Amino acid sequence: MRWLASPDIPFAKDDANRFLPWIIAFMVCLTGLTLAAVVTVQSALFRWSGEYFNSFTVQVPAGVVAEQKLEPQKLVGMLADNDWAESAREIPRAEMQSLIEPWLGSGAAVEGLPLPLLVEVKLKGDAKVDVPALQKRLQRIAPGAEIDDYQLWMARFHAFSRNMQWIAGGFAALMVTTTLALVVLAAKTSLRLHEKTVDVLYTIGAEDGYIAKQFQRNASDLAFRGALLGTAAAFVLYALAGRMTAALESMLLPPLDITPAHIALFLALPLVTVFAASRFTHRSVLAMLAERQ
Repeated sequence: MRWLASPDIPFAKDDANRFLPWIIAFMVCLTGLTLAAVVTVQSALFRWSGEYFNSFTVQVPAGVVAEQKLEPQKLVGMLADNDWAESAREIPRAEMQSLIEPWLGSGAAVEGLPLPLLVEVKLKGDAKVDVPALQKRLQRIAPGAEIDDYQLWMARFHAFSRNMQWIAGGFAALMVTTTLALVVLAAKTSLRLHEKTVDVLYTIGAEDGYIAKQFQRNASDLAFRGALLGTAAAFVLYALAGRMTAALESMLLPPLDITPAHIALFLALPLVTVFAASRFTHRSVLAMLAERQ
């Protein structure tokens, strides 16, 4: 970087030294936000899998409960008395109200609603349930009862999320590739602009490796300034998005919390950018210098 050694080539006069850090900052900011979103989705999937993957819910319409005079404990006992069931519990009305309040409003708006009977069943480990057979047993006790199988829903959601993560990862890879291509292009352009200075360095005995390091240090300095600014902007924007999401109190959006994984991402992003820009520039300049011989 610039403070490690004074360059023998006047890079400060290049237009790239003024504009390239801002371009890198923009690209790194987009990359950071994209990768942060991938980490967020992955964390949400891990959390939701733990909550829902090993459970399902039995729902009995309110009209059926009243008509059949169904005793909730009878249904709970039938569901709990299975080898695959770890526990079964009736979801209280107050808890159901809290679940629907974000959509229908609080207080009196949901007080008089005919809420169904819900029984949540937790499974033992990786136990599997014969859903069609259980559905037939439920029909004998509570006609109209439905099984909400979270495993099927989570499997579909996992597949959708994986596709979205691949798309986001591809977008991030495109941003990184474009950033490195710009850095290398700037270095090659700078080499052509400073051909006379390079010839003077050859005259006094400089070798290709020494000259390439001059361009490598300049590229590292530009990449460091741009990546640091872009990463800081991505961190601030992500934190602001997290605060706005939290203010919405929406159950449909995953919480945009800053986790240790996000911190590791934002710390690694400028380091990786500088390392990649440094290595690619060094190799590209060496190749161009070899062609000049």
